[in-house]
Amino acid sequence: MKRRVAAVLFLAVLVVFGGWLLIGGRARNTQRAYRSGDQLHVVTTTPVLYSLTAKVLGDRGMLTNLVPPGASPENYALRPQDAEALSRADVLVMNGLNFERFLEGVIGEARQRGVVVIEASAGIPTSEDPPNPHVWLDPLRAVTMVRNIAKGLAEADPSQTSVYKRNAAIAVAQLTTLHEEFKTQLSRVNDRRFIAFHPAWTYFVERYGLEQVAVIEEVPGVEPTAQELAELSDTIRRTGVRALLSEPQFSPKIVAALARDLVGLMVYEVNPEGGELTEDGYERLMRANVAVFVRALSES
Repeated sequence: MKRRVAAVLFLAVLVVFGGWLLIGGRARNTQRAYRSGDQLHVVTTTPVLYSLTAKVLGDRGMLTNLVPPGASPENYALRPQDAEALSRADVLVMNGLNFERFLEGVIGEARQRGVVVIEASAGIPTSEDPPNPHVWLDPLRAVTMVRNIAKGLAEADPSQTSVYKRNAAIAVAQLTTLHEEFKTQLSRVNDRRFIAFHPAWTYFVERYGLEQVAVIEEVPGVEPTAQELAELSDTIRRTGVRALLSEPQFSPKIVAALARDLVGLMVYEVNPEGGELTEDGYERLMRANVAVFVRALSES
């Protein structure tokens, strides 16, 4: 039933989006909103990208976000209001690395009508096949994201290139300072090991020398089998790791069951995919997450 409802909603999105293309797509290719004196219409896919884009865009455009705070992009489906936002877009800022699967079916049409599509993760080193998309959880990789956003905005609005470069330079300095802050805080923890809910923290772990001993859900939304849970319990007992990091976007029942069965296991909540729709939302999100990591790894 859920799949049938999702399919109907997706078709509705395509109808809305496709109808707009037939009616107004050609005119928009020749008369763009970013002409001198006008503002860009920029759409971001996640709250993190909203925050990073807001830093670079400043007051040069109107910013709209698709996936609301608290929702998981990995389980998201486009809504009719999202199609409306995309129909007005001059620029679309996405993470890339196959993170926004909900854009399949509309991203090609957006490119065809001249929307500047920015893949913020472009050029960022990844270490897996397929690569882990959660690059923003490393502030220094987020630096590259900011630079990619600035480059794309300048492509869409060349008259304001110097503004975007200046704003990006300020954001880069902020992110570099944030990294140094986190490096200092995490260097003082007692135990560097933890269990993650899903494999979001690859780049964070790499940057700060932590150890992700295991994950509960290898694929987001796909619960582990009884055998996999038994193996996870054995790993926790064998290694003595005590910190388990849950996430608000996913069901807590497995975490609760593990905490019940394993004496000494301590559960903490982090939020790799959340954030506020504000310019400083990224810093606030990451500082909150790092505070949890510091507490969890100091108490374990």
